[in-house]
Parts: sequence; C-alpha cells; structure tokens
Amino acid sequence: MIVSKLAQISQEAFAGFVSPTKIARIYGTNPTINKNPARTERALEMVTIDLLYLRLLMSETMNIIYHIIMFVSMVKNWKNYVNIYNMTKRIRFIILVICVVLFFVVSPYIVVYSLGYRIDFEGKKITATGGINVRALPQGAEVIVDSKSGGKTSFLSPTVFVQNLLPKKHSILIRKDGYFSYQKTLEVKEKEVTRLDQVILFKEKISFEKLADKTQSPFAKQEQFFIKNNNLYQNNNDKSVLITKNIIAFDVYQNNIYWVGKDNLLYKSDFSGTNKTQVFESFYSPVKNIKISPDGQKILFYNDNEILYSYLNSKNSEKIFLNRFSEKIGDCFWLNDDYLIFNLGEKIVISEIDNRDNLNMVNLSQTLLPADKIYLDQQEKKLYISTKDDLLLSEKLIP
Repeated sequence: MIVSKLAQISQEAFAGFVSPTKIARIYGTNPTINKNPARTERALEMVTIDLLYLRLLMSETMNIIYHIIMFVSMVKNWKNYVNIYNMTKRIRFIILVICVVLFFVVSPYIVVYSLGYRIDFEGKKITATGGINVRALPQGAEVIVDSKSGGKTSFLSPTVFVQNLLPKKHSILIRKDGYFSYQKTLEVKEKEVTRLDQVILFKEKISFEKLADKTQSPFAKQEQFFIKNNNLYQNNNDKSVLITKNIIAFDVYQNNIYWVGKDNLLYKSDFSGTNKTQVFESFYSPVKNIKISPDGQKILFYNDNEILYSYLNSKNSEKIFLNRFSEKIGDCFWLNDDYLIFNLGEKIVISEIDNRDNLNMVNLSQTLLPADKIYLDQQEKKLYISTKDDLLLSEKLIP
C-alpha cells in the first residue's frame, strides 16, 4: 500500500503536480471538502515518513547489491588477487619459513605482553608490571603519570587506574584549573597496585564572609570539658565536676575521654573518669594538645613546632612524624581522616598526612594576626576565624 501510494506521489512529483490537496486525496483526506487543516497536516507528516522510509530502503538495497557485485567480481578474478600458482616452489617455501619464524618470534611476545610483562630497557630484562590507582576530588581532576595523562576523574568514576607501569618510582601530578596541584613520587612493585586513594585538590582562593550575627560564634560556646590548673573538669548544670587530675591535654570522642597525663602517657576513660585504661605503654613529650580523627582510628598530637600522629588500635605506639616548623603552631584540627588544618604564624595551612615522599601542603589566601583564632566546623567543613572585631566564616573547604 505504501509503495503504491509513493509511486503515485513520485510520478506526480517528477511532473511537478504534487500539492497538499493531491497528497491528502491520496491518503484519503480532502481539505477542500473537509476543510480540516489538521488532517491535511497529518497527511503531510505521513507522506514525509513514508518517503524517508522508502529512501532508507532503497539505500540499503543498493548497498547490498553493490557488495554482491563486488564479491562476484572478486570470485571471478580470484587469480588476479592470489596468484599463488605462478610462484615457484622455492618462493613458496621461503614464504612458509618466514611465516613460521614470525609465528615463533611474535607469539611469545604477544602472550607475555597480554600477561602484563614489559621490556625494561634500563635493566635490560623482561619484568612484570604494576599499576597506580588514584582517587581524587573534585571531579574533572586530571591524573598525569610520568608526564603522560592517565585520564580524568568524573562524577561516575572518581578514580583513575594507570596500569602496565614498570617496577620503579613514578611521578604523579594531579591538577585542575583554579585548584592547587598535587604532586608525589611513589614506587610501583611487580604485580601490585600502588594506591593513592584520598587526594583532595583545594581551591586557590577560598572565600570568607563576615558574619553579622556573632551569636553563631563557636568561640562563645561553653565547653562541656575544660582544663584548669592541670585538672580536667566537666560543666554539669553550671557546676564544675572534677574528672581527673594532673593532665596536659585531652580530647573527647563519642563517650570516651582521651588525655595525656603529666607522666607523658595516654589514657582513656568514660565521662566519669572511672574505668581508666592506659592506651600506649609510652607516648611522646612534650605535647601541647591532642585530637582524635573523625573515624576514631588515629590520634594527632602536636607541640609548638612538631606534628605527629599514631594509630589508636595499633599494638605498638608507632609515632608517625609529619613535619617540623620554625614558626609556632597554633590550633590544629582534623579536616577529615586524611587531612589537617592548622594555623602557623599568620598562615592557615592544610596538610595531608600521607608522608610517602613529600608532604603536600597548601596555604590559604586568608592571613591571620597574632591574636586571631581559628575553629573548624567538622560537619560542615567550614572554618571560623575570630579577629579582634569580626567573625569570619569560610566556604566549604572540601569539594
């Protein structure tokens, strides 16, 4: 039916007689009689679809016919394509030998290559390779390994995996416009994946707003626990209740209190101060303050010039040294489980805790005066700055 209608339209189209009225008449509508423009428009849509369908059908048919003709022509003249019968036995034997040699030479290399082995030209040997897996924020961060782009992170895939790397040290650069770059050199081992899972790129310009309502200030809130004369107290209905004596620093995590005593040992107890247990057999001295990480797995401790941390659930109290500064360290906070934020003189510094190779640190554009204080809102990931006259609040620090 479609073909017959299209044939009639085609004949009249070539003759220059196609009009909406004739098209509508062919498709069973008459705009002159019915005076219904909608039906005429529908008829035009139908003929357009049919013409497109016919064009596609004719195109595919001609394509098939063309390939059939080419195949028949090739079969008919196959001797012109493969003229093996005009070759001498010697030539055919030489070709066979070359093919066999190529097979035995190339096949092992293909098999070894598929298994992840590569030629180490520096070591002059064939060795198994490894890889580097990078997880970075924000999305759109480009990962470059040994000056070659390995890909970009995205909303669907925040990780980039670079494989087939020779077992040696490889330089890694992670960058994005408007953000501080991240650089580290890591060693890749045979048949292993080196992980760099917690990379965060921070904005080069973090904006701060001035808060008119100073009642939002976290500096004005009364702390539940406080130290007075080296004793730890708890505010309980406007009364100060003694928890324990002779302490230097403390931090609260969930329903436990961690503190460093004057004997330079780390202890843990409940809020009443009973059920006291010693966390480490030995600790670090001198300590100005301690902070428990958000996941409760690590403890940060620092003094005026040094920052270190340890794992709480570790059997030994290994102290992981992060950095030593000539300037005085003020307040220090866990930004998340893998980054710290602290003030160093007039600077506000964000530092990673991954001390493999170099330690990546960035300085915020906002500077401080000696009397200024900082406080991190752990949930919102925003930084408060208390100055002499103003209260400032940053935008969210982590993308």
